[in-house]
Amino acid sequence: MPQRNINFSETQNGFIARMIQDGIYSNASELVRAAMRQFQENHERREMEWAQYLRAVGEKALEAVKRGEGTDITDPEDRQRVFDEIRERALESLERNEL
Repeated sequence: MPQRNINFSETQNGFIARMIQDGIYSNASELVRAAMRQFQENHERREMEWAQYLRAVGEKALEAVKRGEGTDITDPEDRQRVFDEIRERALESLERNEL
């Protein structure tokens, strides 16, 4: 199994020691692997949520264009401003868990 050298704060180290002492984990490696699994699952779920959100936004935008409600943005600076605004609104929605 690959090895890494990880430095923990005193607080984190104390937590690890308590988890081992309480018998929740056998050793620090087991605890870190469990934490990494949880982190990875959360990260992957967040990425899927982000992709679903962007897909939904894109579909709504296409529907608006089909209804003739769209605007053609040819200026690259204007286009970037619109993309930045969409990104900011999407991030705000994600933070409010409005997926």
